[in-house]
Amino acid sequence: MADGDEMLIYTDMGCAPRPRGDIGLYLAEASMTMAGWVVLAAGGELHLHLMPGAAVPLSAGPEGDRLWELARSLTCSADGLPLRASVAVAEGPPLDVAGAITPLRGRPSALAHSLATAAVPLIEPGPEAAWDRLAPAARQAQAWVKDGTLLGAALAWKGRGRLVGPLRGDPLIRFGVSVWR
Repeated sequence: MADGDEMLIYTDMGCAPRPRGDIGLYLAEASMTMAGWVVLAAGGELHLHLMPGAAVPLSAGPEGDRLWELARSLTCSADGLPLRASVAVAEGPPLDVAGAITPLRGRPSALAHSLATAAVPLIEPGPEAAWDRLAPAARQAQAWVKDGTLLGAALAWKGRGRLVGPLRGDPLIRFGVSVWR
């Protein structure tokens, strides 16, 4: 969704527009009346509220959208508190695409952009070139996960992908990680 005058709330009951407002408030209101999951689309980012044990279903959101694929890759721990997160994707170079998942209202767009444009060393052609290309961004993402800035990341270059954090690879076809775990 491009920047506009409204936000869209997606739940298991469908999609409803909302005027610009507080993301946290809208998620809190929707999560009180809906079970499982709520996604708010605003300004090119998705903001999620997942109840314990819930995930955004594979049928939610537009098919083939990398932002939604990243949202569908999250699952809230069944034994913890609800998960509230923000999701964004960015394109490189040097990577084809990077996705970042932050705590709610983190800076997912800025972090995704930083990962997608991370400097890479000169790489020799060969079977390990893709992994060498993904490594600097993966190391940065791991450092951000460790310090709590990032909950997870998905990185892709030429059909190869890396996951950082507790993400399910199967929904991430366009990140090249559907068969990589």
